Amino acid sequence: MIVNLEPVLDRYLKIKPFLSKIHNVRVTRAKANESKPFRKCIECGCCIAGAPEIMEKGDHLDPMSLVKIARFVTDPRDGLKRKTVSVKSKVKGYTVELGERLSKICPRGIPIDKAIYIVKA
Repeated sequence: MIVNLEPVLDRYLKIKPFLSKIHNVRVTRAKANESKPFRKCIECGCCIAGAPEIMEKGDHLDPMSLVKIARFVTDPRDGLKRKTVSVKSKVKGYTVELGERLSKICPRGIPIDKAIYIVKA
């Protein structure tokens, strides 16, 4: 089976899934551990497949991108305003129930419900 990931990856690149405008700060172990669960994402797309109600709305942020934003929001070295990106990308469609469901689907056990909370806060 061949899956066309081009639309998903095009949206994914818009969030700039890498550290940008790096702040030169000392990162404590406790602070580094805040982003640790989100760094485990292998970008397999299981969460995307598990959220058809979000993916049907073409302008909404996909769960994989949401996890990546949470990873950078919790990293003090990143200099971009990631929450602004998520608000523009319509993250309001995510509920606690959806986050819990996606957390159970994730093969790496990433707390997607926690990522939703971080990005929406």
